[in-house]
Amino acid sequence: MRHSIRITPPNSLLFVSDPNGGVGPEFVAHQLILSTPSQISVGCLMSDDGETEVTLGSALEVDPGTPPAFDAVLETPNRAVVITTSEKETVLSAKVPDVETRVRIWVNDPKEPDVVIIGLG
Repeated sequence: MRHSIRITPPNSLLFVSDPNGGVGPEFVAHQLILSTPSQISVGCLMSDDGETEVTLGSALEVDPGTPPAFDAVLETPNRAVVITTSEKETVLSAKVPDVETRVRIWVNDPKEPDVVIIGLG
């Protein structure tokens, strides 16, 4: 179930949600990861500086062995999780078994990561 992609997302942002999109979090300066019960936003490497490697998979498969930068439960009423850009383009997706899904996110830099790992379950 592990999938990876290298992208330069517009606005250097990715969103994690159910396919219906959910309600986005309010902007907070200097916060890399923000969330509501239905959507998570994750900052990444400035697009002018290069690509960001994004990995999505079960937490058991993708856990790099360090504490995650984010760990919470996401509403997933359609039993799926999508990773989208600020332009609503889906870049990765996965089916999940329940209407609530634990999401853990690991990053390799606290301000501008070029590696973002999203573990489900």
